[in-house]
Amino acid sequence: MGLSFQNIGLGLSYRSGSSASLPRLIRRGIAFEPISTLDVLLPTKELPFKLSTFLKYQIVYEKITDLVGEKHDTFNCEGYELTLLNLLSYRWGYRWEYFDHKLMPTETKGYAFKLGPISMEVAYESSIYDFDIWRVQTTVIPHEFSESKSIQADKRLNIAATLLSCLMLPGGGQFYNGNELKGLCFASLGFYLGDLYFHQPSGTKKTVSAVGLGILYLAGAAEALWTGVFKQ
Repeated sequence: MGLSFQNIGLGLSYRSGSSASLPRLIRRGIAFEPISTLDVLLPTKELPFKLSTFLKYQIVYEKITDLVGEKHDTFNCEGYELTLLNLLSYRWGYRWEYFDHKLMPTETKGYAFKLGPISMEVAYESSIYDFDIWRVQTTVIPHEFSESKSIQADKRLNIAATLLSCLMLPGGGQFYNGNELKGLCFASLGFYLGDLYFHQPSGTKKTVSAVGLGILYLAGAAEALWTGVFKQ
């Protein structure tokens, strides 16, 4: 359960002399995990393992209101997440917002894959406007590197985990192995080449950046496998 206030402060002033109020928002929400709740209620002596280790289910509800009174900044949101083995998640939900003086629903769906400290998320939103929205996000959580030790103890799982981490982003395998500096170097170069590729018209520079990005992925995977698996 949570409650937050945003944009509490003075309004906006422009050089032209005009001004505008900030969208002062109040957000309140609640989340409930029924399977994790069962883990707490059931005595461990009757059930030697936690159900949430294999399956998690979360229900979330949130309401966002603009205290200034703009209806287009008022949302009612509900979402659901199903997670299998703390690795793969499927998410879906709805958001109601005002459009053309009517409260209209927007459907959202998404997937998430988490492997130790690295996760990748893909989300789709069917917008009430004339376009749909796709979101792709990769997250690295440094303090969770120690949790990958159990996977690294099994060679087959370690190879699979390393390759999957390498596919998520350049340097992902290095982050997985705990080599943050190497991972940062690979990721920085990868973001540069990716930005170069997407912002170049078709031509030599676009082709070179694409080839360079492919070579970077292969080099990162080879280095991560050698350092984290075969060199051990």
